[in-house]
Amino acid sequence: MNKQARAAETQAITATGSRNDAEIERKANEIDKAIEQLANDGLGVRIHAIYKLKRISENNSYFHWTIMEILTAFLQEKWSYSNEKLTTDAKERHDPFPPDKNAVLTVLGSRPDIEQRKDVDEDRFLNLRYLDLSHSGIDERILNRADISNTNLKGAFLNKTSLKESYFINSILDNAKFIGADLTGAHLEDSSCIGTDFKNSNVLDASFIGANLNNANFSGAKNLTEKQIREAKSAENIVLPEKMENNF
Repeated sequence: MNKQARAAETQAITATGSRNDAEIERKANEIDKAIEQLANDGLGVRIHAIYKLKRISENNSYFHWTIMEILTAFLQEKWSYSNEKLTTDAKERHDPFPPDKNAVLTVLGSRPDIEQRKDVDEDRFLNLRYLDLSHSGIDERILNRADISNTNLKGAFLNKTSLKESYFINSILDNAKFIGADLTGAHLEDSSCIGTDFKNSNVLDASFIGANLNNANFSGAKNLTEKQIREAKSAENIVLPEKMENNF
């Protein structure tokens, strides 16, 4: 993680050449210290570092993506989910949801002024690929334009989370809860959504091409079309909203 994080930090510092050099150096040193603390064996030390990075990001917008990349690299290092294990019959893990993992997801999902940043960050995606996020609680977060492809989200809770234009390609979403979530323009191609609960979600322009939707619940879902269902690989025993868009 350190190599990735320091490369991102260098890029951010280079981009702020017009700013006060002393301020930049001070913040860079704080980030370096936080990176070291993320590798500490003490849970409290790691959580302190995570929220320290959050405060720096909120108060110094030019370090925003540096810190997002540091935090996603932290997740990748500790909770990666290899491609070989990413199958629908993979053995389910029952480890408790670690507090530092939860802290990172909270920070990533509560970034300030996220809509105002869209024009600036239009080519940026949060990298949450190849992670084990099974059974995690990610309710009521903002994770628009996140790349969550090839990730295990089995049994996860994403109720009322904003996931506009996010990618879940080839991810395991079995029995996950997306109740009231905003999946506008989301990509769920080739994902496994067996028993997934999309109740009252907004699926406008979401893509389910090649997805397994067996036993999925779309009751009350907004903007669901017949075309979306027909493009799925399988859609047996699904619950549909009373009113669907007749879009072929």
